Amino acid sequence: MWEIVLYLSPATVGGFLLLCAALPWAAAALQRRTRDAVALLARGCLLLCLLTVACATLLPDQALGSGGERFIIWMPGEGLWDTSASGLGVGDMERGMILRLQLANALMFVPLGMFLVLAGRRQRPGRAVAASLALSLVIEAAQYAMNAGRAVDIDDVLFNTLGAGLGVLLAHLPHRLLRPAVPPRHAHDPSHSGSMLRT
Repeated sequence: MWEIVLYLSPATVGGFLLLCAALPWAAAALQRRTRDAVALLARGCLLLCLLTVACATLLPDQALGSGGERFIIWMPGEGLWDTSASGLGVGDMERGMILRLQLANALMFVPLGMFLVLAGRRQRPGRAVAASLALSLVIEAAQYAMNAGRAVDIDDVLFNTLGAGLGVLLAHLPHRLLRPAVPPRHAHDPSHSGSMLRT
């Protein structure tokens, strides 16, 4: 995961987000021709996203069980600002790297949330965010159980879910904007137009 952080810059982050924003529009254009192809492609991409997330978060940094005393950082922001509970003694440089790591955590879940929406037959943004939240909790629980050099931090869950929410929003936006407008009920109602003429 730290290797990914080293490649983060305004250009790479901006390019990644632009790509993520463009994909749902391409999917919407393709969906007008063939709905099944979009779902099939999205499911394949979703599988790749899950494998990437698993490799980035669950590959141990050291031998299993060799991480020393287990602890969980429950307070949001504690790993960044108040390190007394964990005893890590984080300085400004390390804090900057942790912020970049959390940005990477969020970005990693953007395509996941996006493909969760696109892979379904119906757009269900709430379920996609809930599934991403559940996945993040499972990852943190697995890291705690493995005790292999990875800190279990509520901030990871928050940033993962925030990234997934952004991906869900990007995927849902074309569907929302391109939805045909529903005409008023009385627009094609002859009885209503007749009553209007009589008055």
